Amino acid sequence: MAKLDFPGAKIAGLPADNAAAHVARRAAEQLEDKVLFMRDLCHCVDLLSKDASTLPTVQEVLKIAKKIFDFCRIDRINCIRKESIYDGSLEETNSIMNYSDTRLNNVHDHINSALRMLPFIQQLRRFEKYATYYDGRSAADKNKFDTIINDCNGECEEKMRTLLQLTGIFKRVHLFCSSQETPSSAFPPVARAMYNEIMNVIRDEKFDRILGENASTEVKNMLLVRFNFDGKKVQG
Repeated sequence: MAKLDFPGAKIAGLPADNAAAHVARRAAEQLEDKVLFMRDLCHCVDLLSKDASTLPTVQEVLKIAKKIFDFCRIDRINCIRKESIYDGSLEETNSIMNYSDTRLNNVHDHINSALRMLPFIQQLRRFEKYATYYDGRSAADKNKFDTIINDCNGECEEKMRTLLQLTGIFKRVHLFCSSQETPSSAFPPVARAMYNEIMNVIRDEKFDRILGENASTEVKNMLLVRFNFDGKKVQG
């Protein structure tokens, strides 16, 4: 193993992912000063959010966001939105964006983007241009459009806003930990703060009321067992 020389520098910790864990641990053991071997928190958050994105609670809300995304990217629907903004009959909104749904920080952006489209979809039937477009569609298309518009109600908005409270934690932590200025010494308290924030969100009675009876248990069983504050390796 090569010896690295950093004159005057103090090494407080060696963050690593799975691939480098063995080498980093051996390096930490051979240094004269006591060095904390730790998993790279940014990488851990990434893996954690990957697992969490598969939860049924998350997938149910993602299906809503994807329907909104697919509907709003129909050329004529998007043109109606832009034309309505231009003539002043609709407040300006950004185009809906597509994001990878395999990470909770990306899920946050996708759902947030869909949420911004709700006012437009809820007002769509009052636009004459939409009525003309709708009249020319097939019965199957009309039924599909009606279902999407009817589903974009207060309950839909409440579900997306509630899940954003959870996904927002991952978004903020990921941004903080991936910053070049974030020291490794900040990782342990950030992990504790992340744990506390997740608990605060899922303890709120409205989390289960809005997202489903077992939503908080589902999140707790999946995520919280992955935090270890006793120094022991997490099983699984």
